[in-house]
Amino acid sequence: MQNLVNSYGKEKDLYALTTEHSSFALYDKIKFLNKYYGDSFEGRIHFVDKDCYKVPVLLEIADYLGIEQSEIAFVEDTFKTCIEACDKGINAIHISHFMTEGVVLTDEYKQSHSNKNK
Repeated sequence: MQNLVNSYGKEKDLYALTTEHSSFALYDKIKFLNKYYGDSFEGRIHFVDKDCYKVPVLLEIADYLGIEQSEIAFVEDTFKTCIEACDKGINAIHISHFMTEGVVLTDEYKQSHSNKNK
């Protein structure tokens, strides 16, 4: 994730969009982002109280910036929201993508690698 922020943050506006339910959680999230990503998201941290609002907010941000949905790279931790974003033309990446070093674990990939271990 840090590589993504470092690579794109220099040339693009980065936005943090997160679901939080209390002011304590909001404060903790801001501290986390500042600690690990410095000022990459400064002034561009948005909060929603339900995941179902994330895609509509992304569409509003795209409209505000005058960009196409396809110009958004959206990293998300719920598959349902990733699918909803993709359905709207947003490039969604599930967080597990970073945890598997960028490997997309398709059935084909699993099969080809399971054969190597035999």
